[in-house]
Amino acid sequence: MDIQHFLNPEEEIVTDSSESIDLQILAQFQAPDDEEEEEDPEVMPKVSSASALEAVQLLQLYQEQQEEGDIKLIHTLNKLRMEIQGGIAQNRQQGDIRSYFSI
Repeated sequence: MDIQHFLNPEEEIVTDSSESIDLQILAQFQAPDDEEEEEDPEVMPKVSSASALEAVQLLQLYQEQQEEGDIKLIHTLNKLRMEIQGGIAQNRQQGDIRSYFSI
C-alpha cells in the first residue's frame, strides 16, 4: 500500500468549495440569528419599599447579633434604612387634618 494512499484515502477526500469554507468561518464570528436571541428575558418583580425596609432591618439585626459584627456595615445599613424610611414618608399622600380627629 502506498503511503500517500494510506494517509489520504479516497473515501475521506473533502470537496468543499472556497465559498462554503468562507461561510463557515464567517458564521463563527457573526452575531447569532435573531431567532435564537428572541428568548424572553426573565422579568424581575418590583421590590416594594416595605419589603426592602424589612430586609435591611433583618440584615442589620443579623450583624448586630454577631460576636464580631462589622460596625461599618451596621452604620451603612442604618443609613440605608433611614433612606428607605424617608422615601416611604415622601411617597405618602398628605391627609386632611379633619380625618385625624374623626372617629
